[in-house]
Amino acid sequence: MSTESTESSLQSDSKLGGPRLLQRVHEAIRVRHYSRRTEEAYVHWIKRLIYFHGKRHPETMGEAEVTTFLNHLAVERHVAAATQNQALSAILFLYRQVLGREWHWQYIFPSQHRSADPEDGVVRRHHLYDSVPQRAIKEAASVAGIA
Repeated sequence: MSTESTESSLQSDSKLGGPRLLQRVHEAIRVRHYSRRTEEAYVHWIKRLIYFHGKRHPETMGEAEVTTFLNHLAVERHVAAATQNQALSAILFLYRQVLGREWHWQYIFPSQHRSADPEDGVVRRHHLYDSVPQRAIKEAASVAGIA
């Protein structure tokens, strides 16, 4: 398959007559005034997700497919936690800002501690350290005998 036809297949969108997926990603990023490097990185990770799952449209994927992709990055590609977080940020941007889907990723690798939000006093789990998903995936791979 040529680069042009591959790019075209990634650009296809399930909504007839609507802007193509990657075009919508570029537009959503530019409207928010993200840097050019952020745009390049996000598009890169979105394409990697799509290729990883056999060029399936992200609208047909869910949290399981995204988790499988992130696990692949950590376990098989041995990417750093910061790289995995960049991929996750790109994918969350795609689903939240472009496709309009909200996921609650903080519950996949929850923090061990809860704390009160200083603004409203609600007790919840806040920030996730970079090492938490990486460590959890590494441990799961070890238990499964694949590491």
